[in-house]
Amino acid sequence: LGWRVDEQIQAADALYGYFSDKIAKPDRVYTWGPSTGAVASANLAQNRDWVSGTAPLCGNLAGLTRNYDIALDAAFSVQQLFYPEMKLVNYRSLAEAKDTYKEAMKRVNAAAKDQYGVGAQKLAVLGLIAVVPSKTATLPGAGIAGQAKAIAANLGIVLARSTVDRYAVEQQLGGNPSSNVGTDYYARPTKVEIEKINKSKPGILVKYAKVISKGKRVPADESARTAANETPGVSGQQKVPFVSLHTEYDADAIVQNEGAVIAAANQVGNDSRRLIQANVISPPLFGKEGEVNIGAGHCTFTPASVAGTVVILDKWVRNGQFPTEASTTELLGPDSGYNPAYLHLKWPTGPTQTESSPTPTPTQ
Repeated sequence: LGWRVDEQIQAADALYGYFSDKIAKPDRVYTWGPSTGAVASANLAQNRDWVSGTAPLCGNLAGLTRNYDIALDAAFSVQQLFYPEMKLVNYRSLAEAKDTYKEAMKRVNAAAKDQYGVGAQKLAVLGLIAVVPSKTATLPGAGIAGQAKAIAANLGIVLARSTVDRYAVEQQLGGNPSSNVGTDYYARPTKVEIEKINKSKPGILVKYAKVISKGKRVPADESARTAANETPGVSGQQKVPFVSLHTEYDADAIVQNEGAVIAAANQVGNDSRRLIQANVISPPLFGKEGEVNIGAGHCTFTPASVAGTVVILDKWVRNGQFPTEASTTELLGPDSGYNPAYLHLKWPTGPTQTESSPTPTPTQ
């Protein structure tokens, strides 16, 4: 439990030191790993001169602070729509966090069973507001009812982060690092998402976004937030080739984590940006419930696409072969779900951390 990126970095340093001392100094070293392991991998590539390239997979690359802020948004939305007495932060014990999680999921699952009523409608809006994916590896999320079922399943992951894992992080950092003070929830849905939900169920987006936005906002403990910001993360300073893989619908690490890295590199300049190839895997347009859909879920990659990612990185580092769309498609494999047309999204609008920030005015 918790955010243990620093421990992973220490383990990698120890492994490299042991290998260099006891066996031989390697010609090339590639770092790679999933989830928070991806954060450690990318951080090592930016801060160790012995790393030649990195392949972070389905990573929480935007860092602890932003990923726990977005998890708070989901819990906050559940509180406003389904569970008014839900405790959001500063858990007194692991048992309290677990009990909160169980009760929250009980209410979320009850709402999902209301397939054609208010429950499903609230979940569909929650998914847009709190950036909870509307598909899972086995749930295609068709229609409001299908979206609600998938969003409820994904909330099982996100709410675990914002309760049980949050307790561990609060103990690690000495307080709550998360905030939604000043967060503009109305700015979250894209134009396409707004048009789609308004066509399906006119008016529900504004109706339930208004309910969520009127809730009492949660400020972070400033010292804990400072400590969270100081945990090892990924900056825009790319020094070696970076080839990542991410599913489009990932509740554990939303795909916007890739966009956050790209945005940071863009601020640094073209030299940093040119060292990043962030590959996204998308699911089939029409999947059947129960079948595993590559491109939805956390790290649901084909074995060939994972191996292909390492080959892409190796060719880039060893031979200077910059990955093209054609070569990436070939090396990831025909069944990878690689989506070269995917346009990376920026990290969702977040908190201002200003207590006096007014609640934004709703727009349709």
